[in-house]
Amino acid sequence: MKKFVYIAAAAALALVGCSKSTTTPVVEEDSLIVMAPVHAKTATTKAALNGTTFPTSESFGSMAYYYEGDATKGSSYIPVQEISYKEDFSLWTTENPYFWPKKDGAILKFYSFYPYAVNSLISVDETATYGLKVENYTPDTYPEYDLMLADKVEDGTKKKYGENGVTTKFHHLLSYIAEIRIRTSKDASKTQTFTLNSISLESVLPTGTYVTEWTTSGTAAEKSLFSSEDGLKFGYAEDEKEGEEVTIGKLGYCFLIPQATNKMIVKYTVTTGETTEVVPQEIDLSEKFDSFVEGNKYIFYLTVGIDQILWNASIANDWTTVESSITVE
Repeated sequence: MKKFVYIAAAAALALVGCSKSTTTPVVEEDSLIVMAPVHAKTATTKAALNGTTFPTSESFGSMAYYYEGDATKGSSYIPVQEISYKEDFSLWTTENPYFWPKKDGAILKFYSFYPYAVNSLISVDETATYGLKVENYTPDTYPEYDLMLADKVEDGTKKKYGENGVTTKFHHLLSYIAEIRIRTSKDASKTQTFTLNSISLESVLPTGTYVTEWTTSGTAAEKSLFSSEDGLKFGYAEDEKEGEEVTIGKLGYCFLIPQATNKMIVKYTVTTGETTEVVPQEIDLSEKFDSFVEGNKYIFYLTVGIDQILWNASIANDWTTVESSITVE
């Protein structure tokens, strides 16, 4: 009988709970390798999808190497392949089927990455944390994707993984700016209008290479998070989390190569009566955290402080008393 081999993919994200999903084995007459991705923890993938289920609309990349006996160097068994969801199996698999080795003692080592679109930047490197090297990755080239690598699986056999799938747990490699909200510290709606013009990060390195950690490269430049000719009107919200939501870029979020923090520049316009002020303000993010960390999702709540004008009234001098005695006859 054919027994399907499942590769269960999972994604890990800091500070989020974990859950597992189950798959139902499909039995046929040989050892076809198919994949059943799940997330051990909440993942953020294309279109900033959040959840614990690997979306059926997504594909990922995977490869396998064959080892026999005490061999220290393996041979390619499955070259880099796109792993996509197939309705026939309700599982993920390759376009052309691959099967488990027949020989006793043979093992497969699996290496997986997301998204498949970055396959030209991926290479096997046994010194790397996940067995894969990512070279010269620029998030702006793939703005829709959350780059992830999976734990390498070094003991792949049909006996161990034939029923429940090869455990393939993905880890986020990028930093993710997910949300920005802005408000004023007090209600000035009856006398002032506030309009957000732009938000940017002062100096961002655009590219990086990952082996055991990120090495950044390229020329640091200002990175726009929000910019609008018409601007975004905002005002007071009692809770900072209820402030006006800012649409980050075109996609509503932003991925960065992990790196040291610098300054955030916020530019807004204040209109009071017939007076208009364009105000650029710098926020030193390093006072909040030293660096953007891989696997961290960032939400910024910006509060524009305003100070009410108060009058301290007094009288410069009291009346001077002039007394005069007058006789009226």
